[in-house]
This record gives sequence, C-alpha cells and structure tokens, in this order.
Amino acid sequence: MATGEFTIKVGPDIHVQAKALAEKDGKSLRVFAGQIIANHIDSLGTGTTQDSPKTELSDDTQWYRDQLTTRDQQIEKLQSALDQSQQLHALSEKRHESKLAQIEGRSFLQRLKAVLVANP
Repeated sequence: MATGEFTIKVGPDIHVQAKALAEKDGKSLRVFAGQIIANHIDSLGTGTTQDSPKTELSDDTQWYRDQLTTRDQQIEKLQSALDQSQQLHALSEKRHESKLAQIEGRSFLQRLKAVLVANP
C-alpha cells in the first residue's frame, strides 16, 4: 500500500507530550501520529471531516423537529383542558344565577329558611 507523507508543525510543549505518549506506547512519533490521525478519521465514519458537521446538524434539526411536534401536542391538550374548564365554569355560573334568581323572588323569611336548611 502506498503511503502519503506530510509535515506538521506544533509547539514545543505538544511535541514533548506527543513524543512521551508515543514512547509510552513503544512507537515512534511518526507511527503514533499516523495512528492518531487514522483513528480520528475512522471515528468520523465518513473518511472526511466535512460530512460530519452536516450529519450533526441533520440530527440536531430532527431532534428540534421532534421537540416542536411534542410541544404542539402538549399545547393542543392544554387548550382542550382549558376549553373544558371554561365550559364547566360557565355551567356553574348559570346554575348559581338561577338559584340566586329563585332565592331573590322569595320573602326574607323564606330566604332565611332556605339558607338555614341548606347549611344545618
């Protein structure tokens, strides 16, 4: 298999650290650096670094779409619950108004009796 070569320049601190790591693994700095680059490219899964951000953006976009769908469903359920609550409140108000109208048509003693009988 043909190999390609290139030269990279790094600061002295990185050079010393990389050389120490290579020696720790029992490899030359050239072999160690080559393996690190190859492993990084393999971890991307595509062989190029240009495709990876697009994949991440696509994944993020799908996640946000899923979140929006979930939130829309929650909003619909909350709106439905609010509508039901308002309908129940309106029915309760009507019932109270009709009872009040019945009580107001009575004399004072009849109203007093209705209150005392309702709350023993």
